[in-house]
Amino acid sequence: MKTVYSSWVDSSNKWYNSVSTYVDPLYDAFQEAENAMTIVANARDIGSLSINLTFSEIEELNEKRRKFVSFCNGIHYEISQLVDNPFSVRISKLLDTAYALNPSDYKVKTGKILWWDTMTSLKDLMSSTTIDKELKQDFVNRFQSLDKDEITTDLKDAIKDAQFWEVEFKKSNQCQEIATQVFTKEIRANWASMPDDEKKSVIETYVNQISKILFNESKTPIVYDAPVYGESSYNKILIFTNRKISINPNFISNATANYSVDKIIDTLTHETRHQYQEMVKQNPKKYSISDSLKNEWNAAYISANEDYIKYYHQEVERDARAFAALSSPEE
Repeated sequence: MKTVYSSWVDSSNKWYNSVSTYVDPLYDAFQEAENAMTIVANARDIGSLSINLTFSEIEELNEKRRKFVSFCNGIHYEISQLVDNPFSVRISKLLDTAYALNPSDYKVKTGKILWWDTMTSLKDLMSSTTIDKELKQDFVNRFQSLDKDEITTDLKDAIKDAQFWEVEFKKSNQCQEIATQVFTKEIRANWASMPDDEKKSVIETYVNQISKILFNESKTPIVYDAPVYGESSYNKILIFTNRKISINPNFISNATANYSVDKIIDTLTHETRHQYQEMVKQNPKKYSISDSLKNEWNAAYISANEDYIKYYHQEVERDARAFAALSSPEE
């Protein structure tokens, strides 16, 4: 599944960007229809207008779209967490054991001198009983090859990658537990009508708690001035780390539609994950990141303005979306 994640990214990209093509115009049309009904109602004697549609019905449809986008973002990580990675980790342990086996370590008892057993190696025993010279030499060569064999660089990197993701998936499970505990069913149901300061308090509680999981520290400044859904910054000078998350003010003042409670959870996790990526890139040995993943995360960043398709498909963005989807609250 993980090898074909690009098809899921394509679907995610299509449905995510359908907001500007289909969703926002529908909201706008509904608002204009409501304005027209108000004008006609105020005019009194010219009749009445009505539409057989409500904002809640539009939002319900849009919520299904958002959930499908989240599904596309996280499905390859979920399959990897449940199937691919556990298999890879177990196989890696088996491979470590297999490569550690050396035929020269195996000896057989050939006799006894007083109370001491006399032993000979399996290699010497087989060599002494093999008459054909070519067969004997082939056996010795293979024996010595197995004694000196080592895991290839690529295989070591693949094992390291599996071990890294085993830890990452545990972190996503912990973040999901926090999201479920902080954004309770009651809070989610009443989010849009909650006072702004209460929304900010819940947001800060969530980010600070997942910061403990990802950074082992519990303070992440949050500001409400992002022109897009969210932005993050991560700077480290010597031992001092400066992290900040910026989110769109609509998440507070207009917490409905595309700025819903589920979208704010996703955005906060997404931006925090970007900060985590930066920390890992600066400390690859500490986090035992594989060379292949390190190269992917260190690739030159492509902004949405440069090339949107490449921006959406690059590894750091795909990872942030997938981690956020996998860490979303259980329903």
